[in-house]
Amino acid sequence: MSTLYIIRGLPGSGKTTLANKLVSPERVREADTYFVNEFGDYIFDPEQLKYAHEWCLVEVLGMLQGHSREDCAVSNTFSRRWEYEKYEKYAELEGYDVQVIECHGDWANTHGVPAGAIKRMKERWEPHR
Repeated sequence: MSTLYIIRGLPGSGKTTLANKLVSPERVREADTYFVNEFGDYIFDPEQLKYAHEWCLVEVLGMLQGHSREDCAVSNTFSRRWEYEKYEKYAELEGYDVQVIECHGDWANTHGVPAGAIKRMKERWEPHR
């Protein structure tokens, strides 16, 4: 059976690196990708965050419903359980196993997320069941 890996963690914890080791990069989706322009530049707009997460969910649903049935991964902060539970539900409906993986590494975050924002994410963190 194919697996959806839900990879969660604070910025700089190693989510993207792990996702790309578990599955081929074309089978990884992240809300951050929404902010990459056609030149490969990351341009974050907090007012677009809701749309980035909606886009990411639609992208993952497309992979789950696709014909290849290969393993895939979604890698986002997911500090609250409700933020990834819908991915679990859809994956199970499509016949995928689900593995939720928490990353706790401490490397430089590639998108320059301010320390204050990371602190707030850490304070609202809910561990997986």
